[in-house]
Amino acid sequence: MKKIKGALLRAAALTAAAVISVLSLFSCAGGGGVPAVEYNGVTVDEEMYAYLMTHYKTAFLASYEGASDTAAFWDHVRPDGKTNEQYLNEVALENVKKYVASTWMFNYMDRKFTREMKEDIEAGIDSIIEDAFDGDEAAFEEHLSKIGTSRRALYEVYAMDVRSEYLYEYLYGVSGTISVPDSDRLAYTKETYSHIKHIYVNDAFGYQLDENGNYIYDEDGYAVKAELTDEQKAAAAYKLQKIDEGLENGVDFDDLRVEYSDETGYPDGYYLTRTTNYIEEIIDAAFEMEIGEVRCFDTDNGKHYIKRVEIEGEPWNNADDADFFDGFEDNMRAYLYAVMVDGYTDGIVVDEEVTGRHSIRDALTSRYV
Repeated sequence: MKKIKGALLRAAALTAAAVISVLSLFSCAGGGGVPAVEYNGVTVDEEMYAYLMTHYKTAFLASYEGASDTAAFWDHVRPDGKTNEQYLNEVALENVKKYVASTWMFNYMDRKFTREMKEDIEAGIDSIIEDAFDGDEAAFEEHLSKIGTSRRALYEVYAMDVRSEYLYEYLYGVSGTISVPDSDRLAYTKETYSHIKHIYVNDAFGYQLDENGNYIYDEDGYAVKAELTDEQKAAAAYKLQKIDEGLENGVDFDDLRVEYSDETGYPDGYYLTRTTNYIEEIIDAAFEMEIGEVRCFDTDNGKHYIKRVEIEGEPWNNADDADFFDGFEDNMRAYLYAVMVDGYTDGIVVDEEVTGRHSIRDALTSRYV
């Protein structure tokens, strides 16, 4: 069952990018439970919704930097005025609504939920009982009960994931029915990336060297830092002065980068997303800035000058930019799939009394299901 759970975790971790899974039209009819979300006979019942909140909470806490299951985290007010609890509840609910829309698509396209799919899910659940609960089905059922769900609801949710994987591959997989033109790739890149040119001057620290002039490394494999020498400080100050003068006098940013930057590994600059593992204030600025705008940042690691530039050509195919486009094709296709599904969410009915009983804040976490 690891394959099924892995797909669910991938979907949840990328919820903000609208990567989703699929509910089934038939087996996700709620099993007689209290409906939480409905659309044209497709129902996510309360037990299924309770499990999904547990699943999302587990995934969010594992994937959101700085997230913790504490009052301070849940009550924290975001820039949009919402608390983290409110925001993540909305994200989770929107994802469930997309599940329901996807179910309708699965049925409309006459896709089949096969016997083999069903048997694989049952075998997967049995493997969870064996591996995580030492074969004790009563302990497994007790664990689900604490979450507010059941084996039946768990089966239904896993069935969503099987359908999701199938429908996604059917539409946007390598041999999918929908061909993706490069114009869509470029549109996706412009929607999710910011392209910046970068000049970096290290005026913050030096490195310890041994008697042979080699770097000294700590036990974790990092070069040991040291105070800058007077000579190094003067060299950094000179570079910063020349960069500032050049920018003031209209010297080309790339020319300044080639001449003075201490970091020259990416001649085409950086392609950042909002989730890139980089300096947070620079990422935020990269998406706020206008094309052609230049800003300077004084950080613990030195000074960074960035200039936002247009995204042109096919950077996802450029070997020099490969570090920024790992997983690009899969992410782009998942995004297009999510946009398609999002167009079918109108008309979905949410019972707010039911969903309101299951805040992501109050949900338990589970590393088993």
